[in-house]
Amino acid sequence: MQSWRVIALLLPSLAAPVGAGCGGVTPAPPPAAREGPSPLREHMKTSVNAQFSLLTFNLFHAPPGADVQAPLEDASRLFDEATQRVAGWPDPPGESPEAQKVFYNLAGQLSRGAVRLRQAVRLRDHDEAVAAFFSIQRTCEGWHHFFRLDPIDGGVPWR
Repeated sequence: MQSWRVIALLLPSLAAPVGAGCGGVTPAPPPAAREGPSPLREHMKTSVNAQFSLLTFNLFHAPPGADVQAPLEDASRLFDEATQRVAGWPDPPGESPEAQKVFYNLAGQLSRGAVRLRQAVRLRDHDEAVAAFFSIQRTCEGWHHFFRLDPIDGGVPWR
């Protein structure tokens, strides 16, 4: 009988912290969700991702025999320019200096990958272009994992 008294005395104090958050108060959304579309998100969506999609199509999905050199050159140039802009982004995401360091590290990897891809396309080295593409894809996956936590699907299997 004594153990029931202890439980009866402790139960309200144990339940209070559990029920404290149940008063109809909704927790604040994460900062990115509160702010709406950021300039960086718009740049990534309209410039970086758009050109990466064109590169994906022309490297892997173009009809057999199609001359894709000119579209590849245009897309790789625009992708390179877009990633150079990201590498110097003035207001990186991340609340801590460590997160901002990760941002600039990934941005540098992305930029170097874009230069490598552009060079391979210019030299018509398809194997090197594909290798650079997959290197960029891994960098993008790391970026999405660290900053957005949602998967991306480029329609191309991992290598």
